[in-house]
Amino acid sequence: MKILMVTDKMDIGGAETHIFTLTVELYKRGEHVTVVSGGGTYAEQLKRAGVGVLHAPLDKRDPLSVVRCARILKAQMRECDIVHTHTRFTSYLAYRIRGGNSFPKIVVTAHLNFKLFPFGGLARWGDVTLAVSEDIKSYLLKNYRLDANNVHVTVNSVDTSLYGCERSPKKLIVHTSRIDRGRAKTAFMLCEVAEKLLPRHSDWRILIVGDGNCFSSLKKRAASANKNLGFEGVILSGARYDIPSILRYGSIFVGVSRSALEGMASGLPTIICGDEGYGGLLTKDNFSLLLNTNFCARGLTSANPHLLAADISLLINNRDIARSSSEYGRKVIEALFTAGRMANDAVECYSLTRPAPTICLCGYFGYSNLGDEMILRSAISALESCGITHVSVLVRDPNCAAFRKMAAGRVNLTAYNRFDINDVIKAVDCSDALVLCGGNLLQNETSFASLAYYTQIVRYAAGKGKRIYILSGGFGELRGLYPTYLAAKCLSRADFCGCRTRYDLEFAKKYAKRTALMPDM
Repeated sequence: MKILMVTDKMDIGGAETHIFTLTVELYKRGEHVTVVSGGGTYAEQLKRAGVGVLHAPLDKRDPLSVVRCARILKAQMRECDIVHTHTRFTSYLAYRIRGGNSFPKIVVTAHLNFKLFPFGGLARWGDVTLAVSEDIKSYLLKNYRLDANNVHVTVNSVDTSLYGCERSPKKLIVHTSRIDRGRAKTAFMLCEVAEKLLPRHSDWRILIVGDGNCFSSLKKRAASANKNLGFEGVILSGARYDIPSILRYGSIFVGVSRSALEGMASGLPTIICGDEGYGGLLTKDNFSLLLNTNFCARGLTSANPHLLAADISLLINNRDIARSSSEYGRKVIEALFTAGRMANDAVECYSLTRPAPTICLCGYFGYSNLGDEMILRSAISALESCGITHVSVLVRDPNCAAFRKMAAGRVNLTAYNRFDINDVIKAVDCSDALVLCGGNLLQNETSFASLAYYTQIVRYAAGKGKRIYILSGGFGELRGLYPTYLAAKCLSRADFCGCRTRYDLEFAKKYAKRTALMPDM
């Protein structure tokens, strides 16, 4: 399966870590994954892991960058089976590129409750949607009126092998997050908590890891807190990429979403506190409630310094409660939040978008030519053996006795009149792929009309976004520059060309995307 993973950027962040973990797991399973993004730290790590990575300015919104992104994505989408997008912009762009075509299928992961105004109404949620929590699924169903059968819930996974439970002797409260508007509330509250809590626990420190557009304001607030304390109680590290190593030095974790999962994976008692709400100390009692919000506490009590200081103080003073919370958190991560679980969810959604395709067979059929009729029978039998039962065939006379005999017992084998333009259009439109098979179809030795007929069908199918395959292709003698041009153009639109002879193979190699010499029938 060829999967095109698309997102704005692959810098450090919760959604980006989700994409990185999912991509690596799919790659380990043997899937062909290509990641298109605006680049970033994780993009470089994917390259080193052997995953295909392409750069497109998807993190920019100026017209020139959007046009460039559209060109890159259009070329890649033609080669893939599944497009998996992770942001509103990339989902909308993929949807517009695909247009009214049915291929490739689009899967969208919703990582947040996006605001409906001003651009939320433009969001496109693909053929299948993956939500990272139950409350996000409910939000999508309510506000976008999606079909509940097409919205599925997945998890943010954590690679537990990276997060050890060995504790250092340091007494450290750790918070990791982007320090951006709408995400920095907890970081500022920790500065206030430090002024109240650390004078009574002077051997403890608060470490805030992250960077963003509010970092300069946070730096001033931390400096003020440290001045009031008389020592450096609040430490700002800025952006760091060695989070597993940092968490090994922690004793308590404060944060939300994926960051909270990483704290739990490291065996730290975890307090769920963020801009969207306050969930308190993670325990067995509130786990289900927090899980439904992706550990963001959406819709729960508003976060405030008093609640946060009380829970931190409880953990500092009661080691049994801290130990119980840390053990439960690690146990939950190992049971429910593995990379394998997340990859299974994605693969299941991919399979839902890929029912057995409908194939349109086009060739010199219905003329009582034994060779072509045998090729038709062989093609239908081969498709059936692959589980493909919906087959359309362009024939001279759909009602001829020979075809009725062939169709006997085959419910989904449909004949269309090759000389009726409405039938031809209907046969191509209701199919996922067009297959030209048998005979020297692309030639003008016997008639230019034959060459024009097949090249026009291929042109129409390509315009509709259908996959095009040429099997047992022969090119006969092409007389003149224009007929040669038409045949070459037809080959350039084909996704695969299997040739009858080495002469045909050498000709096709110049123009077709992929070629092969067909074995003798």
